[in-house]
Amino acid sequence: MLVSSLTKKQQAKVTAMLKAWVDDLDEAAAKRLLAKYVSEYSKTYIGWSGGTTLDNDQTYVRLDGPSDWIEFSNQPGASTDEIHQHTIFRDETADYGWN
Repeated sequence: MLVSSLTKKQQAKVTAMLKAWVDDLDEAAAKRLLAKYVSEYSKTYIGWSGGTTLDNDQTYVRLDGPSDWIEFSNQPGASTDEIHQHTIFRDETADYGWN
């Protein structure tokens, strides 16, 4: 499903998800990247399976755009009952350095 087809409230959640990764950068770089990714919502897809909450061990979300790629997956604990997250983030236009 295209992110641009989501409601404004749902798009805000996607933007918040993106911020979790880009906010690790300095403020100027984070602001620039977030604006770039948001501007690409009409070409960015979001998909999920299982649940959609942080407390569901079946939750999987993938964001795939022209520039950004994120996967988020809840995993059941191997030695405890606690859920933990596995994630990956890529900027597909700068895998080997920033332009």
